[in-house]
Amino acid sequence: MAVCIAGWTVLGMNAVSEVKTQKDTVAAAEYYRGKKLFQLSLQNYMSAIGNKPTEALYDAYIATCKEYYEDCATANVRSIEEDAYAAAVAEYPARADYWEAYVQLYYEDGDYDSVVRTLKQADAAKIPFNDAMMQYWNEAYYACNVSNSSYLSVQLAGMDGVYLGWDGEKMSFSAAQTANCWTGIMSLSARWDRALWYCVRMKKAKALPFSLARI
Repeated sequence: MAVCIAGWTVLGMNAVSEVKTQKDTVAAAEYYRGKKLFQLSLQNYMSAIGNKPTEALYDAYIATCKEYYEDCATANVRSIEEDAYAAAVAEYPARADYWEAYVQLYYEDGDYDSVVRTLKQADAAKIPFNDAMMQYWNEAYYACNVSNSSYLSVQLAGMDGVYLGWDGEKMSFSAAQTANCWTGIMSLSARWDRALWYCVRMKKAKALPFSLARI
């Protein structure tokens, strides 16, 4: 009986020690965050998450990553922020706000391939798209690829801002919204029976050739 009691005492002491260590780790993460020592803060948050992940810890971890990027907007810090969201949606795939913020990072950076890929992952996780996510999807999914193409004919596809181009062999889609984002410009090529179409993305003042939409 004495041996059993001693054993339970040791286990109880270990449990208390683990709780204290976890609290100390989180406290250290918060302290370094307040001092803007973000790398040390993130290391402690990662340690706490590795020991016992919770949504509150991920919320704090992601918020710290965001503050880090606001303080030091580099590609390396952005990558850290992206990795934080990737880990968060893997641990809590039902958190729609995680998915939306994750996609927004790629959208802000103009990485439309990653926008589409991440939104497809969110859809697979059965996340309903809100207005912002639908906007990201529409702009990324129908963005023009950069490649030169010429077409025998171009016509509206029946959807706002989407055109069909026929090159004699296949039909191609392209977003050419005439409102704010895209405008179509036609110029004759060397052969008078063909036309070369370009999409001009006014938002970034960058000319992009009319071509097959990303799928």
